[in-house]
Parts: sequence; C-alpha cells; structure tokens
Amino acid sequence: MRDEKLIRRNVKRITTEEKRAVNELLSRINKNHVVLCRHAVERENERRIDTNQVEECLKNAKFENVVEISCKEFRHKMTPRLVIVSDKVYKNENGRYRVAVVVNCHTLQIVTTYNAYLHNRYKEVKHDDWNFVDYLH
Repeated sequence: MRDEKLIRRNVKRITTEEKRAVNELLSRINKNHVVLCRHAVERENERRIDTNQVEECLKNAKFENVVEISCKEFRHKMTPRLVIVSDKVYKNENGRYRVAVVVNCHTLQIVTTYNAYLHNRYKEVKHDDWNFVDYLH
C-alpha cells in the first residue's frame, strides 16, 4: 500500500522540466553551507557517518549524484526533497556503501542521512503520477 505522506520517484524517470529544477537546486546547494537538522545529526551518530562525509557528498554534488526525488508531508504541507549520494564508496561490516543525504528543497537543510548500500539501485521507486516542480513553489 502506498504511503500518502511520501511520494517518490527514481531520478532516471524524471521529465526534462524536473531535471532542470533539480540542477538549479544543486547549484544552490553547492553554494550554501551545509546545515543539518537535529534529526540528521542523530542519524549521523546512529549510523557512524562523519560530518565531513556529508559535506563531501554535497560539496560538488551533480545530477549524477541524485538518485531520487520525493515529497513528504511535513507540518501539513508536502515538502520536496532530493536524495543525493556521495561519489566516494565506503565499507563497513554490512558491505560497501555511499553516504546519502536527504535535502529539503525549500530550506536546503539536510533532513536525514544514511548509508546507501551499493546493492540498492532505487529501482522499486516508481510513483510517476506527480510533478516535482509543482511542489517547489
């Protein structure tokens, strides 16, 4: 059953208009200082992710680093988000992974961070009946 509070799409399935919007967001993200919300800091500690890894993930983020676009209900409004993964691959007891961050597209704050294991290709994310650009305003 679909979670109505979260709509997601694999970035390989987005429109040209959405890709343009994502690239504009990335240029804004690259220029801004990284700000983590409280939840993201908690997840960093829980998942043993270093703040430097998060900064490296966002510092030179490009379209190829975006693996998912989504909107999630936050304070009774749908908030657009990007899932961005690092170029660098790390290894722990569970396997090889990239650091992933979820960025709120309105505030450019990092909402959460996690280990994106290489076996996850985000192929299951296919909710195509919505337009990411509509939620950016």
